[in-house]
Amino acid sequence: MSEQTTDLRQDFIDAMSLCANSVCVVSTDGAAGLGGLTVSAMSSVSADPDDQADGPTMLICVHANSTSLPVILKNGVFCINILGQGTEEIAEIFAGRHGITGAARFEGVPNAPLVTGAPVFADALAAFDCTVLKAETIGTHHVIIGVVRAVTLSERSEPLIYHKRRFRALAPASV
Repeated sequence: MSEQTTDLRQDFIDAMSLCANSVCVVSTDGAAGLGGLTVSAMSSVSADPDDQADGPTMLICVHANSTSLPVILKNGVFCINILGQGTEEIAEIFAGRHGITGAARFEGVPNAPLVTGAPVFADALAAFDCTVLKAETIGTHHVIIGVVRAVTLSERSEPLIYHKRRFRALAPASV
């Protein structure tokens, strides 16, 4: 283990780049319009309902400066679309790397609403269609917790991974 340096923020960012994460596009549609962004910060919260949520719950983190954040919050719905291998361009478009913004990001991406009205990508490995339960600002990000209203699963199973600031594919397990 290396010694702790004085630049904790940069060390934190560098350490987080070592986490291998599924690449997801969070999409929304409703009164505030169509929106979406690429995220790697998503997680399940609970599979079991409780007194706050009447279904399973998911968590996403969205930068406070994201143009999609107010759209998600006003629409009150979002869908977490887990991307598969071969969808790097979609991930880059929704990450804003091609200069495409707003509803134009969805052009050429087959999708349809499921329950909430948020776009569910036809090619997603899995999708979690959610209504917003809570949102809280922590530092530079909004932590949004959603109640899952529907789930879709694909026959495909190879996820797109983000690791060390690059898209990657899983390697076959060695036995």
